[in-house]
Amino acid sequence: GHAFYITSYYLLNEKFDTCFSITRDFLYQHLEISTAMPETEAVKIQVYPNPATDLLTIRVGEAVPNKPLNVVVIDVMGRAVFKEAVSATDLRLDVSQWPSGVYIIQMERDGQRYGRKFLKR
Repeated sequence: GHAFYITSYYLLNEKFDTCFSITRDFLYQHLEISTAMPETEAVKIQVYPNPATDLLTIRVGEAVPNKPLNVVVIDVMGRAVFKEAVSATDLRLDVSQWPSGVYIIQMERDGQRYGRKFLKR
């Protein structure tokens, strides 16, 4: 009772979008990201809006001179779709052309790592 009845016809018609949406939303709710970054640093990082449709903002709190925050966005297939070293307090990403789904944002500074997830609709 927990699985979709999938046939080749089922996958080729409009019900695929429903199946995809339910699966995407389930994974988004249950995907856990571990962190090694101290909680005080983690609280300063905000990702919004979540879910995003066009523009995603990553607010890293305060800029740290000579210590950029390395940001990598990874899709559910494990592919890096974005990489950048951020020295400013805000990073705005145009995600309008990205496929719908769950993405992981991995951030690292001075060997300390933190992750966030977001949903692209």
